[in-house]
Amino acid sequence: ADAPLVIGVLGVNPFGSYLAETVTGEKVNGHPVIVQYYDHPEEIRNCHILFIGLTDTQKSEQVISGLKDRSILTISDSPGFLMLGGMVKFFTKKNNIRFEINPEAAKSANLALSSKLLRVAEIFDPSKKGKHVIQRYSYKKKTDAWDHTDLRYGAIGNLHQLLWL
Repeated sequence: ADAPLVIGVLGVNPFGSYLAETVTGEKVNGHPVIVQYYDHPEEIRNCHILFIGLTDTQKSEQVISGLKDRSILTISDSPGFLMLGGMVKFFTKKNNIRFEINPEAAKSANLALSSKLLRVAEIFDPSKKGKHVIQRYSYKKKTDAWDHTDLRYGAIGNLHQLLWL
């Protein structure tokens, strides 16, 4: 019951210390939230949410493929991430941080996404070659809290949505 919910960051860490600072003391369903940083996919043991910060598409594809039989929610901000089988992609549009979800990838990893989360996301359909099926919501950054040009702070807000919806 005291096992932590682990957010992992593989490769480049776009969040700096902000992610760890944000989740310090947080709990999800009674489980403390911790952040672990990985240089190599082989280091990933107990991880629930993994931000993949790799710039090499082939390496990202290998990581996603290697995680297929594990129930780890994969997240990135890399172009083409969802086409590779990733589950959640952060992107900016008109100075807003948005996220799109590949529900089929989550389903294939035996992860159930909440209907609340799906309502606030853009839904990705790989059969449409990357075109969105439904555009429902954009996560609006608070201008007094975040710089409009900085993805990492908006992404932290989106991680909060993923955890608490």
